[in-house]
Amino acid sequence: MIQKVEELKDKIIYSKLSETFNAINYPCIYGKISFNRNLMYAGVYKDILSTSIELLADDLKIMSQYLDNQNNKDEMIFNTFIAVFDIDNSSFLFDAIWYEIIRKLHLFDKKEWKKDATKDLGDSEFKFSFDNKLWYPVLITPNHPNKIRQSKITILSFQADQTFIFNKKLANDFHQKKRKQIYKKIDKIYENKRPHYLSEKSKGKYIVQYLGYDFEEDEDFRYPSIILNSFR
Repeated sequence: MIQKVEELKDKIIYSKLSETFNAINYPCIYGKISFNRNLMYAGVYKDILSTSIELLADDLKIMSQYLDNQNNKDEMIFNTFIAVFDIDNSSFLFDAIWYEIIRKLHLFDKKEWKKDATKDLGDSEFKFSFDNKLWYPVLITPNHPNKIRQSKITILSFQADQTFIFNKKLANDFHQKKRKQIYKKIDKIYENKRPHYLSEKSKGKYIVQYLGYDFEEDEDFRYPSIILNSFR
């Protein structure tokens, strides 16, 4: 069930989340503030089977409804929903986790895909649609190949597109300033040698940002055919 992170009963999971969001190599200022100010919502799931994904679908729908009724400015700026998977992911490829969750989650969506939003993962403008809202489902996991995406526990963070839209409208160039601060941290972590998916060489596809890895640099990788164009 969805709840604020500080209300999580499992203290081991809470400790892993705290270590993750407060780690030196975690660059996202939004995520750090969201966690430490208790503006972050979480759901915990024991596997990535359909039963757990159905629970996640219910939680994400609750978060969607909350977004439509919020009036606290800090929450409107920094709120995030994280799906926490308390699993042994050593047998999973990090990207396979993302694809599997997204594919199953879509099957439990009772609303149509958001109008005018592409369903093609290979499209540079792809965003995930759920409950007729667009989301940025960002993966961080213990076995991720990029250190800024490594965590103590597997997390799929859902940031609503409407939150970014709200932040971009704030005064004093708020969004761009925070974005520059984040990239400054990333440059420090990578000693000014950003990984390909964050570099100017990247094609900048959203799917690449979600996964934290640019598969177009990997000659052996192919986007799973069961995913491309399979969304109803």
